[in-house]
Amino acid sequence: MSLSKPAVLSKSPVSIREIVDHVLPLLIPQANIENVKVITNIAEDLPPVSGDASRLEHLVINLCL
Repeated sequence: MSLSKPAVLSKSPVSIREIVDHVLPLLIPQANIENVKVITNIAEDLPPVSGDASRLEHLVINLCL
């Protein structure tokens, strides 16, 4: 028996570039402490993806940690 309801996904067109631009400032301070240089190379014409922006932000954070 589940004690909580599954979170409702809010799918919409999302720009991966905007996700990375939003998350990167959260990661840069720790990267600097660890002497890690962060370089991004995201195509200008990358089409949006259908997804939940909040979950995609968490995904990018987890991939970078």
